[in-house]
Amino acid sequence: MVSDVTVERQRENELERARDEAQAASQAKSQFMANMSHEIRTPMNGILGMTELLLGTALNDRQRRFAQAVFRSGETLLEIINDILDFSKIEAGCPGARGRPTSCCAAWSRTRSNCSRRARTRRGWS
Repeated sequence: MVSDVTVERQRENELERARDEAQAASQAKSQFMANMSHEIRTPMNGILGMTELLLGTALNDRQRRFAQAVFRSGETLLEIINDILDFSKIEAGCPGARGRPTSCCAAWSRTRSNCSRRARTRRGWS
């Protein structure tokens, strides 16, 4: 018994091509995320460094609270950026991801604290 498998072979080839295209798109996305995370981290480290220098100067209490809020917010943002970079590295199959545990409760607490400070400042309650 002889059967024509042409249609089945074409379908298999189409599936392989679609899989290869999806893998290439995923790899490109991961590479883009890793590059962007790195490009954002560089100026963020500059902001943190300059804020740390500012905190080492003579500031009144209000100025110090503002500078500390900038520093804490910058640290939180840097953690998020690092997590994105790690996720991109994991997706891309690259070694060297930090693989450290992340505390959602601690991140939420920092975010809530920063937002409430910001809300009080905008309302003039600081």
